[in-house]
Amino acid sequence: MNNQNLARTGLVATTMALFLTACGGGGSSKTPPQPAEQTGSLYGQLQGTTATTVRPMAQIVEGPEFVATVNAQQQFSLALPPASVVEGKYNSDLIALSDVFTGCTLTPATDVKVMLLNSLQTNTNQELKAISYLNGAKTYTYWWFANKTATTTVNGSCLAGTFNNRSLSLVHGWNKITWTTNGQSVDLNAQAPTSDRQVWTPTSLEGQTVHADFDLPWRQLDKYKTR
Repeated sequence: MNNQNLARTGLVATTMALFLTACGGGGSSKTPPQPAEQTGSLYGQLQGTTATTVRPMAQIVEGPEFVATVNAQQQFSLALPPASVVEGKYNSDLIALSDVFTGCTLTPATDVKVMLLNSLQTNTNQELKAISYLNGAKTYTYWWFANKTATTTVNGSCLAGTFNNRSLSLVHGWNKITWTTNGQSVDLNAQAPTSDRQVWTPTSLEGQTVHADFDLPWRQLDKYKTR
């Protein structure tokens, strides 16, 4: 082979090597793409009370990213912080999903951690919940952050109610959760946060349909009991 052909062969080999490197070839493995982060906002309308600001209960999380201003119409909008903030600055406020469903079996077992915005508090420390009624059924609406995407099946009787292999799918980021009961059965669903404005009303733990330790799961965890 003459020098001209050798040079031409070397050029082709170099070009192919560069192409394979750019495409992730040449024996290297590509990292599987992660599911997109699910973001959202919490939109609310106060009813039965007035306030200037609302925020989650201090036992759940405290920080400026979780405070919303209430306008003259008693409406508020809270842009929920991204995963980089929740998993960084507020990582210690995440709790295991299995602790939320203490008493039930999760199949498969999951190491997902969550932050539960089940209640809000006014600037005068009045507790609020998003509750709606339809056809004799009562629905609590929550906003849960999950640190990864996972699907698990809830089975058995626990603080959240009695479930017969109820599938629960959480997406990395914020999820809108509805807990519904008609007095005889319980249903639990997760979806992406929506733009509809939920009504938030004052309430207390007494007389609630939801078990207090499910609604406020930090109550049963040692690291939260001293808060």
